[in-house]
Amino acid sequence: MLVGIVIVIIAVMLVCALGNVLKIAGSPFLFIPGALGIIQTVGPEDVRTVEMADSPTIVRLMQPGLYAVYTDDADLLTITDSLINANGNPWLKVKALDNGEQIPVTLIDRGLRLYDTPYAGGRPIINFAIARPGAYELTHPRRNITISIVPDYTTGHETMLAFIYLAQIALVVGIIIFFWRRRTRTERVAAKTEREAWIKRANAYWEKRAAQQRAEQKKRDNR
Repeated sequence: MLVGIVIVIIAVMLVCALGNVLKIAGSPFLFIPGALGIIQTVGPEDVRTVEMADSPTIVRLMQPGLYAVYTDDADLLTITDSLINANGNPWLKVKALDNGEQIPVTLIDRGLRLYDTPYAGGRPIINFAIARPGAYELTHPRRNITISIVPDYTTGHETMLAFIYLAQIALVVGIIIFFWRRRTRTERVAAKTEREAWIKRANAYWEKRAAQQRAEQKKRDNR
């Protein structure tokens, strides 16, 4: 009884954390392409955590380029999906403090992917791009949660990332099959030898039986 309860609790916890489990499982496939410079990857030092309890919030972004906002808050995810379905305006506004420029913000209309960074909780829901590093003002609804802002190295590279995953998965499966077949080769050779010996014994038996039947038939014919 107690074991069953523990199993149920663990299963519920895994289901609730399924997104993070998928990202952790997918992150090793980015290590080699990242080390070779084929793709850029997000490190823990790249993640900026923003408290939504106060608004506006000031963040310093140290490199130009595309950024993604991540969240694992179910309510905020639902609100974002509703805005996407209604073609509504994003709930986040971004402004450059040095010149007051309003930065365009885009809602991300996709679910979680294996290549999403495991260093930020949840999945990406908003994109924005900055042309220069500096301080930026974020205006958003006040909530007692946090969001994460990370460099977005995935948008626009989805096809290449999918190919990288498929190629590596095929390679891993091929290696497993190779070593499995190599390990079982002796067993397969022994099984083949046994089958061939059984066939030889069976053929010898039926040849002997046929010879006996011909001999008996010959005796009957001579009577």
